[in-house]
Amino acid sequence: MAKRKLVIFETTHHETLPALLDLSELYFENTVVFLPEATYALICSGQLPEAVWPKTVFIRQGAGESNRGFISKTISFIKENGCTHLHISTLDSNFLFFTWKLLPLKRLQISLSVQAVNEYCVYKFRDLRDLTESMAKIILHRRIMHYRVFAPLIVTFMQQRLPRSKVVFLAPRFFVPPPLREAATGPFRIVVPGSVDPNRRDYYYIHDFLVRYLPVLSGDREIRLVILGKSDTEYGREVIARLLSLESARFRLSYYPGVVPQAEYEAQLSAADLLWSPIRVSTVGIRKTAETYGLSTSTGLTGDILLNCTPVLVPEGFAVPEYFEAAMPTYRSPEDLAAQIAAFINDPAYVRDNRKRILHDLSFFVKGNFQKPFEELMDLDEANG
Repeated sequence: MAKRKLVIFETTHHETLPALLDLSELYFENTVVFLPEATYALICSGQLPEAVWPKTVFIRQGAGESNRGFISKTISFIKENGCTHLHISTLDSNFLFFTWKLLPLKRLQISLSVQAVNEYCVYKFRDLRDLTESMAKIILHRRIMHYRVFAPLIVTFMQQRLPRSKVVFLAPRFFVPPPLREAATGPFRIVVPGSVDPNRRDYYYIHDFLVRYLPVLSGDREIRLVILGKSDTEYGREVIARLLSLESARFRLSYYPGVVPQAEYEAQLSAADLLWSPIRVSTVGIRKTAETYGLSTSTGLTGDILLNCTPVLVPEGFAVPEYFEAAMPTYRSPEDLAAQIAAFINDPAYVRDNRKRILHDLSFFVKGNFQKPFEELMDLDEANG
């Protein structure tokens, strides 16, 4: 029986790799991940990826190595080593070049993670890039029959767009209950995770909300707001300037001009009393295609919750994924948002009950519950070993 050999190609979505790597070590004799140096550095916090996944080899893109050159290296490796499976974890550039390289590999089992369904399924012809990507998509839709998405509702949505395909939900990581935290007595820490991007989240809403409700919420306890994402853009600097203008003895702001190191990102999530994401439910992807969070595109919030089981407040209309209902309470209005934040600040019993519900629900996210979806994603016939 031929050995199963898996290659994973990743560029930007490091947060989606942990579960994939955990499961690949159960099923494949060899797993090799091709990824940029920056992505490699973000996979783990405080550990080398090789120490966490000892059966996996990580091949990193050199500083002066072009994306096309790195794709060519990946394909050459697959050919030279008789690899049986390829999972494209992110496909966000060089569509036609990648597709052309894959054409001769008729027997290679290929699967793909899709972050934005509408973008992957739509054809556009506005310019040369649109034309080449649309040509590639026509081929890929016929060549790739197995897809991974990151929320249960997206499975149904994508299955409708590509009826001949097999789509599975595979969580970004598995859940390990964090240590029980003592009741906090210092500042109440609200963390807004993610880069300061106006397409994804409404940061002006944060400012306008705090102008109106901060005097009511702060009371005797200082509120510490952490903008946990790169803010060194014109929009980001304006947002930070507005929030800094609100600082007082009862309100402090922390922010990051550059990329947040993974260890710092996870430390801030762990220290948070509450997460908040003023997410734009209707958004656009990297190619300006309309998407709907929770229905056609996914958010990294689920992975953040699985790290620490800290609840995250999201606007009403966001399609909260199954098993995350307790962890993702929604708010209808600024008044409702203020009431919910006040409950987390002032009602320890409410916080304890919420944590119990979250722990119960997230207990679903263990490796055993995702082995069957992984087998389907990789098209593994367990009966034939």
